[in-house]
Amino acid sequence: LCDIFTGEAPFTICWELDGSPDCETIVFVGDTLFLQTLDPGTYHVEITSITDNLGNVATDLSPYDFNIEVVTGPTAYAGIDATVCEGINHVLSMASASNNSSLEWTGGQGGVFIPSNTMLNPMYVPSALDIENGFVDLCLSANPEDPCTTPFTDCMTLTIRANAVADAGSDISVCETDGSVQLNGVVTNGNPAWAETIFTGGFFEDANLASTKYFFSADDILLGTIELCLTAIPSNPCFIPDTDCLIVTITQSPEVNAGLDKQVCEGES
Repeated sequence: LCDIFTGEAPFTICWELDGSPDCETIVFVGDTLFLQTLDPGTYHVEITSITDNLGNVATDLSPYDFNIEVVTGPTAYAGIDATVCEGINHVLSMASASNNSSLEWTGGQGGVFIPSNTMLNPMYVPSALDIENGFVDLCLSANPEDPCTTPFTDCMTLTIRANAVADAGSDISVCETDGSVQLNGVVTNGNPAWAETIFTGGFFEDANLASTKYFFSADDILLGTIELCLTAIPSNPCFIPDTDCLIVTITQSPEVNAGLDKQVCEGES
């Protein structure tokens, strides 16, 4: 009540808030008359009396009859955390907001919001750096309506799983007497599974290990070359497997036959 410059402080001031009476004594010019947290809505405040230190009573209280409107501040919900596979975009369909003048999505390392980061439910296209990092925090900010001044921000985490990759290794040459070949494949972001291109009766020591042995069959040796393939089976939500193959060349052992024993006479070849 900074406009009360007549009279002698301190004052005794009484008022009603939506009809509920209250009073405060020893009030000086510039003091806060009352401090109360009000729920959103419209309230009527009416000053019912002002008495100064000398007992003088204000007769015109019309300037101190007013309404207070408490508006709801903005809210925002970015949605629950989600997981996508490399190469898949994510629609922020679970986001919601209220009592806002505008919206803005932020976050990521160069990713793009389509059609705009000012839309409530855009699609986010991860960048190469997002994919390399393996995750990105996406935040929705709801800017307030007048007279509120504080925006409300909520974030969600988008986890990005890399695609499965298989590397069977380089082609191998062995001798048939070895009986088997050591395989040292590598699988990232998935589970390994070895298989023969054509089943010949050979077998793997453990087909579900990236590093394992393959034991030759008689048919493998006769063929001389076989193809063994390593498949990386991806984890959810990725679903596209990756396969890489190598060629095993099996060299047969040399065979020799000098022929039957002979007898010759001296002087004969």
